Amino acid sequence: MDEAWGAHLAFHPALPEHAIAAGADLVISSTHKSLGSLSGSAMLHHGPDAERRLPEAAVNEALALTETTSPNALALASLDAARARAVSSGHELLSVTLREIADTRSRLAEIARVRVLGPEVVGRSGVHAFDPLRLTIDLQTTGRDAREIAAMLNDHSGIALEFATDRLLVAAFGLADGDLGAGAALCEALVPALLRVPCRPRQEAHAVIPTRPGAAVLEPRNAWLSRRLRVPSADAVGQIAAETLSPYPPGIPAVLPGERLTPQIVAELRATVEAGAVVRGAVDGLRMIAIVDAGRPAAASQAPPGRRAVRRRRVAGMASWSR
Repeated sequence: MDEAWGAHLAFHPALPEHAIAAGADLVISSTHKSLGSLSGSAMLHHGPDAERRLPEAAVNEALALTETTSPNALALASLDAARARAVSSGHELLSVTLREIADTRSRLAEIARVRVLGPEVVGRSGVHAFDPLRLTIDLQTTGRDAREIAAMLNDHSGIALEFATDRLLVAAFGLADGDLGAGAALCEALVPALLRVPCRPRQEAHAVIPTRPGAAVLEPRNAWLSRRLRVPSADAVGQIAAETLSPYPPGIPAVLPGERLTPQIVAELRATVEAGAVVRGAVDGLRMIAIVDAGRPAAASQAPPGRRAVRRRRVAGMASWSR
């Protein structure tokens, strides 16, 4: 289970149930996002009932294949410090933060034509629970572009939001943000920002219907390792993708390597970029898309036997040298 934004959920009863408590076997949580460890540090949690399906020894063996043999001691120390603080003071700190966010939510709701998402969304399609540490502000009926408002808040008030779309602002709070006054600062800065940004013609909201993925022609590995071409996005229609393309938010891939690029998918991706959002995997703003070069053979899945033997000899030599 990817619980990147849920590292704090286990430490207060007012928050949604965390994944391990819900029965997950293996959970990754980005500790730095809400518990305050150094940026980029995270934890992998092994569930209490996971041993039969995912033995701890097998998990350790898999990690050893990819993790560095020179771990960052500062990151590890910060993880331990964040864990200790969450266990000893998490409930108290989160109580203060939750009160601050509730007050912020009430104050924002008093601003004309500003809507703040709350627990009322629970039960709608795709919404199981509500995490109050994610403060989402809908500016659609103000006529302002939320991305311009976010830039204004950053430039004039030093308020850095998690992200913004054309209509939404999202502020992320951490475990101990309650005493920092971040919510009050946001409330005070939002009205001047709304006044500075000109009103744009309002567009009606419409439901986003996910585009059906293209047919899987090649296995993702074979497509990724294939000879590839970069062609203009319009010329990529009908070709086989050689890269992953994920509109963000939400970051869910619309295209995987080996899938056929349909006219609908390419049009949706281009509309996403034109709307100001990001397509991850598109190195140049989607002007070009990597496709499989059908005129050249794919790269070999494995190294030739001779090369593999040389690699083993080199590894063996380094092992004996290190001993």
